[in-house]
Amino acid sequence: MMRENPADLLPELCLLSGVVIGLLTGSFLPRARQWIVAVLCASALAAGLVAAVGAAARPDTMTFGAFMLDPVTHVTRIVVLASALLVLALAVGPMRGHRRESEF
Repeated sequence: MMRENPADLLPELCLLSGVVIGLLTGSFLPRARQWIVAVLCASALAAGLVAAVGAAARPDTMTFGAFMLDPVTHVTRIVVLASALLVLALAVGPMRGHRRESEF
């Protein structure tokens, strides 16, 4: 029996949607309003982090016949999302006003 539940990939989907929406939004905003992209990306990372922590409470399972949701997966998700959020928080100030701010 194949278990195909897109909610099992919610942390990755949050990250993907934040990246796509951030890049598209940043392409059309003036340089003075690029801070909106940082807020969107931070929100997506925080949502992904909450979803990853919530998924860690569930039992181990295999999804889509190829993706194992086990403790290693949960720890990796949490570390990657938390690290990206930390990098974003540390870089917001130095990147302010740079012409590639939204790409970063």
